[in-house]
Amino acid sequence: MARGALFVFDRENWCSVFRDEAEAAGQLEANDVEAAEYVAFDQDGTVMEIAADGLDVRLRPTGAQDLPHLRRRLTRFLDERRITCASEDVTDIGNAILEAEWQRRWPNRPRWLATRLHGDVPPTL
Repeated sequence: MARGALFVFDRENWCSVFRDEAEAAGQLEANDVEAAEYVAFDQDGTVMEIAADGLDVRLRPTGAQDLPHLRRRLTRFLDERRITCASEDVTDIGNAILEAEWQRRWPNRPRWLATRLHGDVPPTL
């Protein structure tokens, strides 16, 4: 997958946003993958296969497209978390989710520590 967005939802519809498969694989836990905890899509709605190989997690596109399902889940997540996004573009929505997570980061005081741990701007896709 080219640089873009990868949306991973858990059973409770919590959405984690990643830049690519490698970033997602580094954050997802193999035991949760084996328990079928996640469903993932790229920014075009391509369904991703998530597999665990020991402690390693691997993601790959399946070829199946389900952009309407991705949009429904994103809309539900935004509504539940009260995140606003002026655009319908999924990359803009991903950036809004990343910014909301960054705004809720901990610790946020003292400022020097927050900046050292989280940077001084939210991550973007």
